[in-house]
This record gives sequence, C-alpha cells and structure tokens, in this order.
Amino acid sequence: MLLAVMACSASPSPSYEADIKRVEVTRIFAQGKTLETRLAPLDGFHRTIADTNSFAHYLRQLPLKPHGSEVLLYNGSKKWNQDAHVTVVDMEIGKKNLQQCADACIRLWAEYLWKLGRYAEIQFLLTNGFKMEYTK
Repeated sequence: MLLAVMACSASPSPSYEADIKRVEVTRIFAQGKTLETRLAPLDGFHRTIADTNSFAHYLRQLPLKPHGSEVLLYNGSKKWNQDAHVTVVDMEIGKKNLQQCADACIRLWAEYLWKLGRYAEIQFLLTNGFKMEYTK
C-alpha cells in the first residue's frame, strides 16, 4: 500500500458518516481497478478528456488495491483511522517511515516524469531554498 485516496471535508457536517456511506454506494464501483474505473464523478460533473501523457491520465490509471482494503503503514500495522479513505493505491512504500503526505505527492510526480523519460524535470525546491535535482 502506498496511498489512500482520502474522503476529506474542511468542516465535517453532522451527517458526515451518512455522506461517506452515500459516496460509497453511489460513487464507487468496487470492481474498478484504477482511479478512473473505481470512482465516478459527482452528479452534474464529468471527467475532462486527459491527454495520455498528462499527469491527470497517469493518476487516473494508478492501480488500486481491492475495494475495502485497509490502509497499512510502512511497518504493516493498520492506520488508526480506517474511515478516512475511499480507496487505496497499490504501490510499494518500503519498510521505513519515509513517506508522509507531501512525500507521496512528490513521489507520484517524480514517477510520472520518470515514466515519460523526462529526468531533467525531476527536481524539487527544498524549504531552505536548495534545488534538489534528480540528474545531479
């Protein structure tokens, strides 16, 4: 397990639990094996067409664990809040506590660029101003 697609709300409504159950019933196709085939857009919305080389397309094609899978931490233990995710991306995260929220996003962006062979674009600016470039 690498990532959990989170069901988040800035300020949960009193019906938060009911809202989550509704999402599970009406928006999730348990047989879907990618984000695109598992999660349906909300009523009144549609997916835009994404170029096959776009980051949106890459994310939509991420492989998922089976519907109902638990979120596991790097050490194999269960994440404390199993009600905060909708689905789980099927990617290896290793055996050390090296990936938090932002790290997972950075990894996805870097792996997307890697897949396209755009190695020189794999670079990140650290909070101290240091430019961390993959090619160096």
